[in-house]
Amino acid sequence: MHSFYYYMGLIGYGMHLSLPDYDHTSWLAWRWIGLFCLLCLFLFQKANPFDFMKLKGFFWLILALMKIYTLLALRDVLTQSFFLVCYCLLFAIYHFQRASHDNQKFEHHHFHALRSSVLTLTASVYFLAALHKINQGFLLTDQSCALHGVGVVVDYFSMPEAINFFAKDLMIGPIKVVALVVVLWELALAYFVLRQHLIAVMIAVPFHLPLTLTIAPAFGLVMFSGLAFCFKTEQLIFKKEQEKTPEKTLEKPYKLLLYFVLIASTFIFVCSRKWPDLLAYLKVCIYLSAMFLAFYSLKTPQVYASHTRIDLKSKSQIIPIFFLLHGLIFPYLGIEMQHSGAMLSNLRIDPPCHNSLIFPKLTVDPYFYLDEVRFAQIQTGEPAQRAKIMQNTLWNWTAFHTMRTNWCGSDLDPIFLRGKYQGQNFEMQNLCESGGLERLGNQLQIGKWELPQWQRFQKNLTKNCHEACVH
Repeated sequence: MHSFYYYMGLIGYGMHLSLPDYDHTSWLAWRWIGLFCLLCLFLFQKANPFDFMKLKGFFWLILALMKIYTLLALRDVLTQSFFLVCYCLLFAIYHFQRASHDNQKFEHHHFHALRSSVLTLTASVYFLAALHKINQGFLLTDQSCALHGVGVVVDYFSMPEAINFFAKDLMIGPIKVVALVVVLWELALAYFVLRQHLIAVMIAVPFHLPLTLTIAPAFGLVMFSGLAFCFKTEQLIFKKEQEKTPEKTLEKPYKLLLYFVLIASTFIFVCSRKWPDLLAYLKVCIYLSAMFLAFYSLKTPQVYASHTRIDLKSKSQIIPIFFLLHGLIFPYLGIEMQHSGAMLSNLRIDPPCHNSLIFPKLTVDPYFYLDEVRFAQIQTGEPAQRAKIMQNTLWNWTAFHTMRTNWCGSDLDPIFLRGKYQGQNFEMQNLCESGGLERLGNQLQIGKWELPQWQRFQKNLTKNCHEACVH
């Protein structure tokens, strides 16, 4: 395996570790563990890419287990976290397989299986993102996350405000054109990734770069750890390696690349009228480098000569197929909304606000509805206002546990709750009472497998079906 793929995986995971979530005290240790693993993987690969195969597989496995822990125990809501679990597991499997087969003739077989699985996984993210956006909220309303995204980008780059109004009013029948463009863009990304074509990289850059600078600081770079596999190995051979290989290789214009990246990145930040921090500048440089190399590498004749189909029969394809099926099925069965690729989609699965244009309405509502909330028997002032907001909010089991952790023992204690769950009425005299939530779980027959820190559903939805875009 060429080091380019390996290092792009390390960069993607490293950018994920830069997210503000890891600044929280309960996450901070995991950031340092992750950075330690990435450093070890970098050093082992730099020493000799074919040494320490089992050890490298072990470190990739640790990175996967780390993200599993944040998903199940730290209320991690990000689809990219689930993507990284699958991605790291695929790399761990590859390295363990290479360690058990020293013969180089197996290298091509194992790498082809890895490349096929990573491309399937990457395409699945874009396909699911597009599929979940085919709903009334995203395509038909002024609350569409597409319009929200345009507004954020317009504000960041100090563009004319007229662009916002233009995007809002430009329609094909009842469909917002900008929302339709986003859906088609994501479907195109999924298609070209599956085709292993560098067009995927070229159209991914203008898609992810504005979002990286505004509302999704790490998602794009995480996805580029998968998009990197759209490059063929022969496109990544350096000029100094030409003398060692009989094939004709492409000479990369690295000086031209450097000039392009410096000029283009400077232009971007001048337009935004913001002085970038070092990390933001590094992200932009990575995006521009990838797009430039993808465009230039299209000249490589071996792209078409060496085209190989994605191997769907590989055993490692079980991992991306599970990721795909999870995103297709779990939201619409009411099992899990988060981690399914439905970010910034306006998708609602609660039956009163069901808006998917493809999937049927749920027969069982997975959310809790509060009819009455009282804090410390106080019915006036700030506690009463907070209670009113809570009564207009959709709740889930994890959110109740978080409420108990954050508010019990404060001036708000005791907390009285009365509401409904799946047609059953419930009442709690005091949420803060020891064992109170556990007894409620038994009363409502909530399964023992329901982990209190596994954030399966959105925590910031209201009973209003047409509300502003939420993640």
